Amino acid sequence: MLAVQERWSGVRVVPQVCYGIRIYEPGATLSAHVDRFESHVLAGILNVAQSSKPWPLVIQDHEGTPHAVELRPGESLLYEAARLIHARPTPLSGDNFSNAF
Repeated sequence: MLAVQERWSGVRVVPQVCYGIRIYEPGATLSAHVDRFESHVLAGILNVAQSSKPWPLVIQDHEGTPHAVELRPGESLLYEAARLIHARPTPLSGDNFSNAF
């Protein structure tokens, strides 16, 4: 993912944090937030597995327009986590949703 992030961002990326798989359970939500600038300027999400309906991540672009992004298992998303407000406001409908960050 490092090479992909560097091509996407156009800058040299210094890895700071890599989370293992986070498993969300039925009814989970994620409040709107931005991540820490010290460690999460660029972020990548990899959808590892899900047994649920799609669970969109809503990201506001630089103009404040929200975009709902749905990832299927095996798909990933790169975004400016310390700059763009993001959330999962809709409760998870299903048994689980697993992502690596």
